[in-house]
Amino acid sequence: MLEFTKKMTELILLLLCVSFLAFMVPRLIPGDPARLFAGLDAPAEVVAAIRTEWGFDQPLVVQYWTFLTKALQGDLGFSIHFKQPVMQEVLIRLPSSIELAVAATAISVLIGVPLGIASALHRRKLLDKVATFSSILGVSTPIFVAGLCLMYIFSMKLGWFPASGRGSLSKLILPALTLGLYNTALITRLTRSTMLDALNTDYIRTARAKGLSERVVIYKHALRNAILPVYTIVGLNIGYLIGSAVIIEVVFGRGGLGSVLVDAVKWRDYPLAQGSILVFAIVIILVNRFVDWSYPFVDPRIKGN
Repeated sequence: MLEFTKKMTELILLLLCVSFLAFMVPRLIPGDPARLFAGLDAPAEVVAAIRTEWGFDQPLVVQYWTFLTKALQGDLGFSIHFKQPVMQEVLIRLPSSIELAVAATAISVLIGVPLGIASALHRRKLLDKVATFSSILGVSTPIFVAGLCLMYIFSMKLGWFPASGRGSLSKLILPALTLGLYNTALITRLTRSTMLDALNTDYIRTARAKGLSERVVIYKHALRNAILPVYTIVGLNIGYLIGSAVIIEVVFGRGGLGSVLVDAVKWRDYPLAQGSILVFAIVIILVNRFVDWSYPFVDPRIKGN
């Protein structure tokens, strides 16, 4: 119970820090949202009236306290550009970003884990060398470059998938594949490494000495002990996926929360920008906490410790 209370206290403090950063980051960007909204030629009195209406003339401490108290009630403010509640805009756009992150995670696991296992079982052979080269290439290639290359090949040249938009599986494949490229490379290398370590342990040699089939030894014993670091990386990289989704949504024109965040920064829409950042951060924190709390189910030995 004490440990649970400690973790909940840490979570609350973390959320407070995140809310403060979400509030401050948009305000560090040069530019006056009231001036942009009123127009560059608008009289100073009009701009001042807009600042007062939006509360931007108040001290930052007062603005933050207002933002925090309203956020706790589910009110993230009113979007300057869209002229509607931020929460409404977030709820419309967030599913697209979550869909993209989940699809990218699924692709990276479904490709990376089997490829890592195969690479470990064929160490220093052609398959291992190809997997190693592909992993290095995947990690070192900027995500927007990979996205543009995949779009050029599979959309413009071959015509297999649409270049942009959302609403169907065919429009999800290219963005998800692009977003999952780095994760796939990382999971492949990590699975290979952990599998090699597991295959060289005493309990694997004992299992083989008992006459168990190689399939049982690999998938029931070796993989079961090698998968926990992979599970950890998948959970921790949710933050990377959500952050990178901002770029992918712009490249592929998906119109998710990431692309809205980019537009909010461009328009100096403080309420929309801080609301989007806060929601992104909360999703990342909750996913990582879920991964942390689910460890005992993945590896029961952790529960005993």
